[in-house]
Order: sequence, then structure tokens, then C-alpha cells
Amino acid sequence: MDKEKIQELEDSIRNASPLELASKLQEAELYDKKETREVVDEVYKEFENQGSLIDEVVVPVFMSIADGFLESTAATRKLRKKGLTASRIISQCQSFSYDQEEFDTIIPDGYTEWKNVGDQTREDFKKYGKDTRQAYSRGVYEDKDRLNAYKDNIFANNGGKINATDEYTKEKNVYQYRSNPDARRSIEKYKHDHQAEVDHIVPLKQIHEQLKGNYALTDADIKNIANQDSNFALTSARINRGAGAPGQGGKFDMTNSEFVEDQRKREQEGRPNLGISEEAKENMLKMEKEAQKSIDKDANKAILNNITGRGTGNTGEIWKTSAKNAANQSKDYVVGNVILFIIKPLYYEISDIFVNGLKEGVNADSTIKAFRIRFGRVKDYVLKNALSFLGDNVWEFVKGLVSSLIEGIISLFIGIFKQVLKVIKEGIKIFVQAGKVLFGKHSNEMTATQKGDAIIKILGGSIIVICGIGIEALLNKIGIPEPWSIVLSTTLSGIASTLFMLLLDKIDLFSVKAEKRRMRIEEIFDERIKDIQEAEKTFNTAAIETMREQNLQFTAIKKSIWDGIETDNISSINTGLSRLASFMHVDLGYNNQAEFIEKFDSGELEIAL
Repeated sequence: MDKEKIQELEDSIRNASPLELASKLQEAELYDKKETREVVDEVYKEFENQGSLIDEVVVPVFMSIADGFLESTAATRKLRKKGLTASRIISQCQSFSYDQEEFDTIIPDGYTEWKNVGDQTREDFKKYGKDTRQAYSRGVYEDKDRLNAYKDNIFANNGGKINATDEYTKEKNVYQYRSNPDARRSIEKYKHDHQAEVDHIVPLKQIHEQLKGNYALTDADIKNIANQDSNFALTSARINRGAGAPGQGGKFDMTNSEFVEDQRKREQEGRPNLGISEEAKENMLKMEKEAQKSIDKDANKAILNNITGRGTGNTGEIWKTSAKNAANQSKDYVVGNVILFIIKPLYYEISDIFVNGLKEGVNADSTIKAFRIRFGRVKDYVLKNALSFLGDNVWEFVKGLVSSLIEGIISLFIGIFKQVLKVIKEGIKIFVQAGKVLFGKHSNEMTATQKGDAIIKILGGSIIVICGIGIEALLNKIGIPEPWSIVLSTTLSGIASTLFMLLLDKIDLFSVKAEKRRMRIEEIFDERIKDIQEAEKTFNTAAIETMREQNLQFTAIKKSIWDGIETDNISSINTGLSRLASFMHVDLGYNNQAEFIEKFDSGELEIAL
């Protein structure tokens, strides 16, 4: 009950007649009951309409789309590296107030961090591959001893037969030595077509291109990775390099996928080709996938050995480069925090100008004075909170450094193992965040249901992060290049995150809304009980004082009337009765004896309370 209403009811009690006093007290009680129902109804309405469709869905989705398209330019990607995305800037600016005690620092989600570190890694890899790595030379990266050993081993275990199986076509028609062909075939043609050769399933040049930028691998590592048995296939010179089949196409430095595509295109266009069966083509594609998996596995093993000091690489240099990149990324986050720290109060003042007016919003009598007040508030806020803000950012820098360093090390690995490490990191992050919810400094302020709801949202957010990484990898796989794969994955993951969080809110798995609603009602009624107790004291005091005064007045009027009766003084009696009517707030409808007789005779007399 507000103070104005309390004062109004108190005044009505003090000014009530004895006939009205009971109804005025009843009115106060009924008003309190009515207000109580209104409070409960308003609380329910508040929780049912906490956010409009525009605020909950349209704006976040639009911001996600904006974040996605901002990935298409180099300038806006630099802002993202500082943690400044459209959605983050808008959300933090809108929630800003001068009264807030804690600062919103930039803590990027796992997908944004993945992109930021990925950008830096790609730049480093490009520079390292160009400036430091041995340029591609077949003589440097080919291991002829292993090639020959692979071929010799196959024929040594061939049961003494001249012909061995072509591992691409599965036909038993390749022979070991040019001087010892299968005499049953046309020797001249056979010498050219079916001489056994060992092919790199994934070509040396291709492997060099894949791994040349990785500063966690040496040239010796790349040579070793490329020349494993898992990347060898015994085939004919005819397939390997088109020997004896000029103009029909050979594999050369093509991948199996490129070779198969070339042969199929030749067949469709009616041009000369090697006439390889579809079964053989599918087998070549399958072997390429298996070989690439093995290459990824061997590369990851070599990287792990090098960063742990068990390999051929310079472990110190690897960690030094990764730490330098992590420090640069962490500094970018601090810069982003500083920018937001200054932008938020400026945004507050500008938006307030549009809403409340330049001068009116600060009760200034001139434009110059209004600007002084507004920018003075910005300056005072920045200076007042600068030390606390910097202190917070020292710790944020350390956390960002550690997280970026781990992310940078993960980025050195390749293939599915890289994705697995990212999932493990996100899993650890989930446990850390869940631990803060369960045992952090604010955990005592949360109920069990609120903690459960918070952990579910943390888990859901991390799943969305992993999905974003998966979407980007899928888009790259189907041929959508960067930056458009990042644009689409950022947009889709942002929209998915918005819809997922909205769904969790609507489902309310732990009935957090009901609990918050109950707590809100309890909070309101705790305050109302205090107000009611104060109001009750006020009303009781007013009623007692009013009744005491009325008793004194009534006693005086009664004495006046009895005195008139005892002395047969009709005038005194009439005066006393008039006073009594006024005291009771009764309108007699006449002012003197003559008016009474006239209205009584005419039947117009009405007495109104």
C-alpha cells in the first residue's frame, strides 16, 4: 500500500462521523485485500510476459545473422578477435547502468575462441610454410628405400608367382621386374602397362601442402608421415603415370579423387581413358580415405611427440610460438574490454538523449550544460572504476592466456583428433563452470532448481559451440570455402543458440519460473506485511483518537439537548439537534423551524446521510 493511499484512508477515518467510521475501517481492509489480489495477478503477468517475441527471438536472431555477415570482411574479423561482435556489444550496452558494481568482461564462447585462434594459426602456418619450410621437392620428401622395400615384400610373399595383385584394380596382372615380364602376354605392351610401381595414395606434394605450415612438424616428420605403408599402393605404371597409354591419363601427382574424376570426365566426353572399372574407382576412393586417416594419425602422433620433447622438433620453439600467439590474443580481449568499458556509458547517454531529450533528461537549462553533465558522468564513471576494471582484467588476461594457449596447441593437430581435443576442452569447461555454479561464491544465493537450470544451459551452450565447429567443417567438406563457411556457421550456430535457449526457457525443466514467481511473491508480501503493520498502527491510532474526540463532542451535544428539554427551550433543543445532525454528517434538508414546517406540510422533507 503506497503512502499516499495510507494518508488518504487515515484522513477519511479522522474526518468520518460515528455513523461512517465502521464503513471507513472496512473500506481500508477491503482495499488491502483488493490490492493483495492485484499484486499476485501482476506477478503472474510479469513472469508470463517477461520478454516479447521481438526481444526474445527477432533481435537475437537478427544479431546472429549480423555476426555471420560481419565475418565476410577482414576489418570486422579483427573486431571479433577482440571479442567485439554485434550481439555482444548490443547486449552489454543495453544492460549497462551507472549503478552496476561488477564489470562485464569479454569471455568468448568456445566457437568464437576456436575461430580467433584458428585465424592466427592460419596466418602463422602460411608464414611458416612460405618463409621457413623446405620448398616442395620430390627428392627431399620421397623415401625410395621404403618404396622398394614395400614392393619387394609383396612379391616375396606372392607364392613365387610372377604376377602380383594391383591394389587399385584388384587384378593379378603386375610384375616385379621389367626384365621378367609374363611371357603369356604381349611383351612390348606389357612392359609399358603392367610394370609394378608403388604409388603414394595421397601424393607427396599433397601431403607437403597439407602439413608445410605446421610449425610443430619437421621436414623429417613430413617425409616419415608420407612414406608409411598405409600410404603405399602397388599398381601398374599404366595407372601410376600413364606409361604405355599416352593421352589416356595417368595419376601422377593427382589424388585418387582427382584421378577418378578425370577418368570419369574422359569417359563422359568420349575422350581416351584407361577403361578402369567403377569397382576399381570406388576402391581407389576408399583407399584414399583410409590413407588420409592414417596420415592424420601419424601427423598427430608426431606433433604430440614434438610438443612433449620426444620427437624431432624444437619443443621450446613450438611452445614459445604458441605462447606468443596466446598472449597476443589475450591482449586483444583486454583491448576489447577497454573499448566496451568506454562505449557502454557513451551508449547510455546517447540512447537517453533520444528517449528523454538532451536537456530534459538531466534537467539542464541549456544545451552546453546538458553536454557537460552527460559527458561529466561518463568521465566520472571511467575514472571512478578504472582501477577496479584494470584489476579485473589482469585476471581475465591470465585466464584468456591459458585458454588461448590450450586452443593454440589444439589447433596444431589435424583431422578428427583435433575435434576430439576440442570436445574434451569444452567438457572440462563445462565441469569448471558447473563447479562455480555448485560451489562458487554466489552458490549459496541459488536454490537447487536454479543450479540445475544453470548447469543445463551451460551444457546446452557448449553443445551449440561444438555444433558450430562441426557445421563449419561440414561446409568446408562440401566445398564452401572460407570466409563463407565461417559466415554461414556463425549465423546458423547463433540462431541455433537463440532458439535452444528459448526452448529451455519455455520448457522450464526444473520449474525455475514457478520458484522465482513464488520467491517474488514472498519478497513482495514480506514488504507488504511491514507496510500493513505500519498502516494498521496508523489506522488504529487514527480510529482511537477520532472516537475519543467524537465521544467528547457527542457528550457536549447530548448535554445541550438535555438542558433544552429540562428547561422546555425549543430553540436550544433545535440547536442541539442541528449540531447532532452535523456531527453525524446527516443532511436534515432544512435550516430552521419555518423551513421544517413548510417542507413537512408539502411532503418534500428528505433526510440524507
